[in-house]
Amino acid sequence: MTDHANDSQPHVTPLMLALAAYRDGAYAAALGNLDAALAGQGGEAGQAWMLAANCRLKLGQTVEAADAFAAAAGALPEKQAEFLRFAARLYLNARRTDRLAAVAVAAARSNAADRALVLDIGRALLAAGFHPELEQILPLMDMEDDSAFAFAFSHYQLLRQPEKLKPLIEARYLADPGNGFIASHYFSFSRTILDFDAARSWQAIANHPDDPVHNQILMQEPPLSRCYWADDYAALTRARAKSATPVPRRPVSPAGERLKIAYLSSDLTIHATTYLLYDVFLAHDRSRFDITFLCSTPPRQALVQQGWDAVLKAEIRPVGGLAPQQLADEISRLGIDILVDLKGYTAGNQLAALSLSDAPVKATWIGFPGTVQGVGLDYHITDPIVTPDAAKAWFDEKLCRLPETYQGNCSATKPRPRAESRAAHGLPEEAFIFASFSSPAKISLDTMECWARILTGAPHSLIWLLCDGQLLQDNILAEFARLGIARERVLFAAGRAYGDHISRAALADMALDTFPYNGHTTTSDMLWAGLPMLTRRGQSFAARVSQSLLAAIGLPELVAENREDFIARAIAYAHDGAAVRELKRRLAENRAIKPLFDTQRFTRHLEQGYEMMAERARLGLAPDHIDVAALPARDKPFL
Repeated sequence: MTDHANDSQPHVTPLMLALAAYRDGAYAAALGNLDAALAGQGGEAGQAWMLAANCRLKLGQTVEAADAFAAAAGALPEKQAEFLRFAARLYLNARRTDRLAAVAVAAARSNAADRALVLDIGRALLAAGFHPELEQILPLMDMEDDSAFAFAFSHYQLLRQPEKLKPLIEARYLADPGNGFIASHYFSFSRTILDFDAARSWQAIANHPDDPVHNQILMQEPPLSRCYWADDYAALTRARAKSATPVPRRPVSPAGERLKIAYLSSDLTIHATTYLLYDVFLAHDRSRFDITFLCSTPPRQALVQQGWDAVLKAEIRPVGGLAPQQLADEISRLGIDILVDLKGYTAGNQLAALSLSDAPVKATWIGFPGTVQGVGLDYHITDPIVTPDAAKAWFDEKLCRLPETYQGNCSATKPRPRAESRAAHGLPEEAFIFASFSSPAKISLDTMECWARILTGAPHSLIWLLCDGQLLQDNILAEFARLGIARERVLFAAGRAYGDHISRAALADMALDTFPYNGHTTTSDMLWAGLPMLTRRGQSFAARVSQSLLAAIGLPELVAENREDFIARAIAYAHDGAAVRELKRRLAENRAIKPLFDTQRFTRHLEQGYEMMAERARLGLAPDHIDVAALPARDKPFL
């Protein structure tokens, strides 16, 4: 009878035991009872994963809870949207984009009506470099929404897919040309695709600074975008950012201890900043300076760091997953004395964390050619040419001016140019070849007009441009045709690996600079390749960089005084082969002894600047302009 009664008892399953433990608050015990149920299939497995997710949440295990919700979504199709939404939100809150990527497309598609979620997923994927997943999510977004539109704009710009962005942005602008947000993006994009008709439209707007549309655009326009059209500090700093709330600072390390320097960047990868500064980073005197790299480079792009020198690899601290306050706290925990931002207003910056940091000294360098407002910076590392005394009034930061140039350069690890032939690159042997290998976005209306007048004045010359993609090439050819320059006088170069690029560059006779945004890394690349660069004197930081680099390589005569002088000098050089050959000879000689590529010399100047910043902080003095004295000139080559 007893046996018969026991047989009538309901069967107690592991899921039931786990549920009872959960109700009693015994979450770890509940998880222990779920093992068998989680290994099953169908509804019971789905219920088990859902219970496991809630147990993990109660235990504060956010990522594990998200994993469980994702598994529950797979086992319970009728709950898929709900559980994927939970999983995605938890991954987002935990800043675990690596885990989010696996469910991102399914979560977005099943929750397409939740526009905020879709956009948040997209933003996280964009920041971490998961572009293939983004391609599947973009069609779900409402491009009439400004936030979604700005996201798509960033995505297509980063992937260099102007053909996908063009119809989207043109439709928005034509529908609402008075919308400053859309107009600023439209004109910025037009510059990247060399839409010169749009450039003329912008020029007409820019000529009326009191026009309401002009003011709306400036309020929305990213600061970097202004460098492409303005050589006037009043325009560059108009609609200034609000000042940051001051943060109490920690004291700097005592004299005699190693100064702790931290470089903050998302560009520690195959990027112009790293091409310039890798050897500078290596050259730091680690007996006097403790170096840290606060790296927010997306993980996929950071893989290149595996090939870096062991010293640098040991100094990298990945911080891309930290929220601004968390990053500021980490900087404080590390006891950083001088926090050096390498981004400024460029994409992927950490200005919010910079503003919150209590580092004794905060500086910016190399990333943005102008003042970085509203984040409480103490210093901007520059030089007397890019920022003469007249520029001081336009900078929120104090200037720490290095004596010869603000731009560090590699010399030990930089590939040397190889001997190449024009025939191998399809270049005519007899023509005088002008070249420009700067970003096409820097080719302004003014630049095109100057180049066309030069080509007209030197009819035996050609121009060779780094301009990849049919859309850009068609636009530049159309503008040259409008200016009277035939198609056969324009040559195009595609992107190449760095060593190949600088080797072919020397095949040209002379490089021509862009205005108002000069070549920066490009100018030093051309000088390293052995190609003289002709520039002209500008007013703003971005328009004076080539002048700084030419002074540092000992060729100041390549700086024209103004627009007409630039055109006249270029035409004169095109008719004087002997003068160009002499410039190339001097450039080859100067490269080995002049300051531009003297990495060790530059680094000692930079370190002296850091010590001067720290000493003021140590004495309780407010930041002030600093001019670093030059070391004695070398009398022997360093290369």
